[in-house]
Amino acid sequence: MLGETLFRPEFWHIQRDTIAKGAAVGLFWAFIPVPMQMLLGAITSIVLRCNIPASLAMCWVTNPFTIPFFFFMNYRVGAFLTFSEPIDVREIFRHGDVFHSIRALWLPLGVGSLTMACVVSVSGYFVLKGFWRLAVVRKRSQRARKRKLTERQ
Repeated sequence: MLGETLFRPEFWHIQRDTIAKGAAVGLFWAFIPVPMQMLLGAITSIVLRCNIPASLAMCWVTNPFTIPFFFFMNYRVGAFLTFSEPIDVREIFRHGDVFHSIRALWLPLGVGSLTMACVVSVSGYFVLKGFWRLAVVRKRSQRARKRKLTERQ
């Protein structure tokens, strides 16, 4: 279906910009509570021409072990932003009124998830670019030190 599009070098090369964009895409989809986050991350990576493996790896920030924590955090952020009274999760299961509670949960969860996805993906983009730049500067200074040592000998 994708033909040769999937095999373009820009989707697989390890470059600072493509890796950072791919990581941002993956982090964005990791914080959105939808199924098939990896597929959406890969499609978005193709559209934005960024590193697909970085995107797929970052989608796994939310995994079966971390999803409850992150989505609860997203819900709390959304409840704060929408001025909603947070629902006690224990009450949902105690009364068995899950469908009523889902109606009360969707807006804060959606707003919080979108907010956190944007904040985390933009932050991840700049943090990754900063760390990459720091690594390059450190490597250059190490080379310069080695060069000075060999010149002295």
